[in-house]
Amino acid sequence: MFNLKKQMLRNALFVALISFGISAQAKTDDAPKPAPLLGFKVIQTLPHDSAHYTEGLVFYKGKLLESAGEYGESALYEKDLKTGKTLRSRTIEPQFFAEGLAVAHDRIVQLTWRENTAFVYDLAFNPLGTLNYNTEGWGLASFNNDQELVMSDGSPILRFIDGSDYHFLRQITVRDGDKEIMRLNELEEANGFIYANVWLTDKIAVIDPADGRVVNWLDLSRLQTLFKKPAKWNELDNVLNGIAYDTRTGHFYVTGKRWPALFEIKIDPPQRRH
Repeated sequence: MFNLKKQMLRNALFVALISFGISAQAKTDDAPKPAPLLGFKVIQTLPHDSAHYTEGLVFYKGKLLESAGEYGESALYEKDLKTGKTLRSRTIEPQFFAEGLAVAHDRIVQLTWRENTAFVYDLAFNPLGTLNYNTEGWGLASFNNDQELVMSDGSPILRFIDGSDYHFLRQITVRDGDKEIMRLNELEEANGFIYANVWLTDKIAVIDPADGRVVNWLDLSRLQTLFKKPAKWNELDNVLNGIAYDTRTGHFYVTGKRWPALFEIKIDPPQRRH
């Protein structure tokens, strides 16, 4: 009798283990898969000032605008696209660390990192005033035909702000499947999607602004193999950061912190996931 009970117990345990394995496998199979990678093609390589610690990049009405960071080095620039030379600039007081940049209603807005202050300029870089916010400033982009701004602060949250009077509209939390995406930095809107650099990587998340889902990823790490690294290059710090979209061509311009190159690239169209 003891042996029979022992065998029955073994059989029951075996069935339980099989059931657990099937259940675990089902849960694994049901787990959301990471968003797929998009392809891209390099159209041309252009010069970029490697002294610039790029935090924001905007292509607006044929002008390439750039926000460069670091305390004591922060500035706003208009650059010549073909030569990389500075056409116009405005330096920022040394107690401010400049960050993201966007244009809405023909006004330039430039964030600062921990100073809770944004600078507002006209298109000739004349100061119009300042804005205050109660979080860190990382990335900024125009949205909804320049009627709104979307802002990142290093968290998975993106905040949407009215582009005329700058009042808060709404926010989304960015996720790839169930995983919240941290360190969202420089932003750009194109064709109804938000493109976000993920700080400390050479990757860009392509985000559906309706619900915050990452629909695709863009891995641009191979761009770093296409230029000669400047002296004192820091692999950890000098990462991709800077996305500008040209509505006329449908191409993007991307660069990084202290990169000597600006790349014009064509990115495959993203797809919303259902």
